Amino acid sequence: MSIKNYIYIGGVVMLASMHLTFAEVSDYSGSLRLKYEYQHLVIQNVDIFVDKKTEKEMKNTIKNYSFCFADDIDESVIEYKNKKFISQNNNLNNIEKLNVLIDNSGEENNTNNNIINKQKIRKYVIKKIVPFLNQEKSDVIISKNEEQKIIFDGYGQAGILVNIDSTVNLIASAIENNISYVNIDVEKIEPIITVNDDELKKLGILELVSVGRSDFTGSSYKRVINITNGASKFNGYLIPNNYTFSFNEQLGDIDGTTGYVSELVILGSKVVPEYGGGLCQVSSTAYRGSMLAGMEIVERHNHSYAISYYAPHGSDATIYSPIKDFKFKNTSGNALLLQTRRGGRNNNELFFHYYGTKPIGRDVKIFGPFTSNYRGALASKITYDSSRPAGSVQVVSHSVAGFTSQFYRTVQQDNKDLYKDIFKSIYQSRGHWIIRGGEDPVVAAKKEEEEKKLALEPSFVE
Repeated sequence: MSIKNYIYIGGVVMLASMHLTFAEVSDYSGSLRLKYEYQHLVIQNVDIFVDKKTEKEMKNTIKNYSFCFADDIDESVIEYKNKKFISQNNNLNNIEKLNVLIDNSGEENNTNNNIINKQKIRKYVIKKIVPFLNQEKSDVIISKNEEQKIIFDGYGQAGILVNIDSTVNLIASAIENNISYVNIDVEKIEPIITVNDDELKKLGILELVSVGRSDFTGSSYKRVINITNGASKFNGYLIPNNYTFSFNEQLGDIDGTTGYVSELVILGSKVVPEYGGGLCQVSSTAYRGSMLAGMEIVERHNHSYAISYYAPHGSDATIYSPIKDFKFKNTSGNALLLQTRRGGRNNNELFFHYYGTKPIGRDVKIFGPFTSNYRGALASKITYDSSRPAGSVQVVSHSVAGFTSQFYRTVQQDNKDLYKDIFKSIYQSRGHWIIRGGEDPVVAAKKEEEEKKLALEPSFVE
């Protein structure tokens, strides 16, 4: 199964590898911005790679390069996407490309009256790129215990190894030829999936199909409890072929008896404590894995507001049983087995591993996110709650702009369309909102004024 993600970031459609997953973690050191969800690099300023001649000549230095890699590159190439074309057309099949061969002659190249220093690029790649992109291969053994419960020893994860020499040449050539982005050459090492159960093998549980990932760094203690508990409900869950999976159905009851704790959630204009706050982290992670695997998405809802936990925006799936659910149909031709786990940086990432059989001849392409209809944040507001301790302060929400985000996906079988999807998410604007404990000072002042007036009014004793 050939699966690629064409990612639209900052006006450029990018190609990323399928086995990598959605989860935004950025490192803003120096001029490098690395986004893990697509494993592409955005070089915001290439001055560090160029030996300066004069300030006048340096004004022509190219900026804002985007670098990414694919898992099926046969040769080092650079692909150029016409930004103006993309912004004015939704026909993604007609995106123009320009392949430029890498010039390996010499250690330095001249562009815009500046000299590209490959030694600087090499040091930068080794220090900044390799540590973030290289990934250890992880194998898993799947079996059943005496109670016939499915157990996992390890987890399936592809290994990634950056080709440093090729990457240096690609970046240098991109700068020289005014290219918007490049595919970084990497070696992909497939994980070994060992299944020690004949029944699971017959169901088609043979390999890693996809991985959904999200980052919940910054979550409260209670939110983490709910995320961990909710994810455990899906570990070892089998989804039969052609079965429509319902997140809410498998999740079950959400209350104190099922291991959840009360956490504040936003319902309309109110902030109220409810059991299970944070479960949308689980449903969003499940959604990402199913979308990457090419499953048919039956029901999915985005959040009302853009929330940092669910970046990149448009890849979230909110649930609120029984009103909102996340559903997909297993169209892989075999059963799917889910493994859920926490891991990653500081154990603050959630993973949904989908095991099964990749359909031969199936191709999945994902374009996005495309953002539009930007709307500024609303005015800030402060509300008071007399039931809370005087002087206490709770930040309910930060200022967030509103916008529309869209992902496009095509799923083909033997070069014939199975379905084309547009996943549209409309996010509302919101302002900075603070709740202070105690009585509203304006209301209190009015009461005091009324009391003074009453005290000054003449009274008659009969």
